[in-house]
Amino acid sequence: MLAILPILTFIVVFSLVHSLSERISIRHAFLRAAVLWGAYAILSVELLSLGRMVTKIGLSVAWLLPLAIGSLWLVIRQKGGHPLRFSLEIPSDRIERIYLIVILIIIGITATVAILTPPQTWDSLTYHLSRVAHWAQENAVVPFATGIEVQNSMYPGGEILVLQFYVLAGGDRLANFPEWLAMIGSLVGISFLAQQIGLNRRRQWFAVLVLATLPMGIVQASSTMTDYIVAFWLVCTLVEAAYLAKKDASGLQPIILSLSAGLAIATKPTAIPYLIVIAVFSGYIILKRTGILGTLKWAIVALTAVILLFGGHMYRSYQLYASPFGDPQRVKVHVNEVFSAKPLASNVLRNTSYQMGTPWPKVNYVNHLVIVTLHDWMGFNPTDIRTTAHGQFAVIKLSAQEDLAANPLHTALTFISIVLVLVFLRKHPKAIRWYTLFWSMTFVFYCLVFKFTIFGSRLLLPSLVFAAPLIAAVLGDMLASRMSYILSAGLLVAAVPFLIGIRSRPLIAYSEEAYVESVLVEDRSTLYFANGKHLINPYEELTNQIKTADCGKVGIMITGNQAEYPLWVLMGAPRNDLEMEWIIGERAPSAAYRQSDFNPCAIICERCPEEQTTIRGLPRVESIGEFHLYLSLPD
Repeated sequence: MLAILPILTFIVVFSLVHSLSERISIRHAFLRAAVLWGAYAILSVELLSLGRMVTKIGLSVAWLLPLAIGSLWLVIRQKGGHPLRFSLEIPSDRIERIYLIVILIIIGITATVAILTPPQTWDSLTYHLSRVAHWAQENAVVPFATGIEVQNSMYPGGEILVLQFYVLAGGDRLANFPEWLAMIGSLVGISFLAQQIGLNRRRQWFAVLVLATLPMGIVQASSTMTDYIVAFWLVCTLVEAAYLAKKDASGLQPIILSLSAGLAIATKPTAIPYLIVIAVFSGYIILKRTGILGTLKWAIVALTAVILLFGGHMYRSYQLYASPFGDPQRVKVHVNEVFSAKPLASNVLRNTSYQMGTPWPKVNYVNHLVIVTLHDWMGFNPTDIRTTAHGQFAVIKLSAQEDLAANPLHTALTFISIVLVLVFLRKHPKAIRWYTLFWSMTFVFYCLVFKFTIFGSRLLLPSLVFAAPLIAAVLGDMLASRMSYILSAGLLVAAVPFLIGIRSRPLIAYSEEAYVESVLVEDRSTLYFANGKHLINPYEELTNQIKTADCGKVGIMITGNQAEYPLWVLMGAPRNDLEMEWIIGERAPSAAYRQSDFNPCAIICERCPEEQTTIRGLPRVESIGEFHLYLSLPD
């Protein structure tokens, strides 16, 4: 019930933003309200963390304050003769209504899957939700002892939003909510961005449909990953930057623009290449309009916003790694080690072709062969470790696997659109030409900064989100109306397997590739382990013995890429009488945060030597595969 407070607060903030400014549309008001809401969500947690007050009571009070103040303000305005403004228009055009119905169906299906499915993505089980559980236990976003170092080092913006709902709801029932909301926000933002670059209403709806049918977007909307969240904040940033180009930009402009950029940075470092391009564009306009002094003022506002939203993580990172930007080893894994034409061309080719995986192995093999041949011609290794983070390059079969889902149709349409803009350059409005340049620069800059990875499809989600207005602008105008409808139908048909058949959480388990039964009938406890069924038996058996022994202090000793979060779930977290802590060595980066007074009555150890019969005085009582349980026995 308490989890409704952040939503009610957003509604009030949205109503205020829309009512106070007659110059902005309802969509723009929605985006600005989201930025203000997101900034408050992060700042409130950071402030409450100082007193370890991230509790149900602390968060409830934090949300009740703006809710009460905003509601009172609305009442006073209405009594003063300023009624609420809601300029929402239902499409009157038949085609637009069809677009709306299809989009609402997609939203409804993804919402159903998101509500019925618990966190299950492997990264979510290893660190996204694990760090949330630790923070909830500590009543604060603080560093903690861990053997999975990314739990401390990764940027926290997305998980702080999850933490809000986790604490207020008393569990992870709404943990997928932030990503799903980010999809909704991105649909609104892309429609408004399409309007800003000159698209008519029908083309705006087409752009939203393009985005709504994006395979990786559909998959992430029902997960606890953070790529859609960062994509949404980037959309908000670009919307404000585009609005900045207008002469009627309001005085609130620098604050919203800076906050949205700060939210993107606080969520994930993959936002940085996009933000640099946007900053160059915005900086040029500001310098031209306000001069050096005005530009400095904007820079101060931007820097302040970033420090407010990202400063807490920078401080914690400096404490842990002597670097404000996280674990230097982690940075080295993902950032390119060479910067020149060949590595850049390699990443552009690999990131593009990897997105082009099809259901037909022979087509994929030809695609792979072409890329390898081009690398041979360049004299550059397609698996060069200086430009490759995870896995070897290969064009894999298209499937609804959440980590690897490709977007072949959307990728093809994007590059076809770019080619058509270049070929018929003068036929396209100036705004479309500039937007094409922006998209190309951000994609190339991403490839310049970050290494290729087999998980690049989800990391490049912001690029694919930004591509939707470009596709709608170019193909919507150049194709005959009937052909654009056929294209819309094709996008919808191609999206169906991802809507109903995600391998780990299918709505309809129609394929042998499904890991579990339909989320409509499968037990929630089983869905947690959809991507790691081998863990069900040892995790359930060991935690059952711990609960039977009435033990509430559990030590964790598992490997650095193991699923920790299911242990919290099986132990009934969040609960006040449960304390789960990592047992790590003195050389671990987070060793300084070990609880000196922590005396566990149970320890779960993975891959402990057979000869190690006791740990901290606790005897080994059970071994299941590579997992061992050390438990205090009754006298």
